[in-house]
Amino acid sequence: MSSWNAAKGRRRNLASRSVISASAMSVLLLLAAERAPAAEPAGSFDPEGKLAELGIVLPEPSVPVANYVKAVRTGNLVFLSGHGPYRSDGTLVTGKLGGNLTIEEGYEAARLTGIALLSTLKSEIGDLSRVRRIVKVLGMVNSDPSFTDQPK
Repeated sequence: MSSWNAAKGRRRNLASRSVISASAMSVLLLLAAERAPAAEPAGSFDPEGKLAELGIVLPEPSVPVANYVKAVRTGNLVFLSGHGPYRSDGTLVTGKLGGNLTIEEGYEAARLTGIALLSTLKSEIGDLSRVRRIVKVLGMVNSDPSFTDQPK
């Protein structure tokens, strides 16, 4: 078996056992060393102020377990690893969308995952206003095989 097929088999086996994550994301963010010209004057957008306005409080990021790193910086790039939907009490949203999770619960899981990503990013760079561009977002939804409303 080629290494590609072996890795594919391991991923398939892991995916078939995994029902722990309703949503997971991986983000690559670009931090500019110097402020790039923008339509808005420098300092006019305050992402942390916007979060406060929306009533979103960023929790302290959880401590990674084993060989897991939540954020890696190289030059002006920050890579965030996969995050899951943790509630404020520390419990993880589990299940499959269309199985034992409703679409509304899926939206909440995705929201919690986004908040976790922002929390890790803030912990890594100190100030969210340093983010200049989001280069890539990869979102995964753990859904029942019969579920077809992923685009929602």
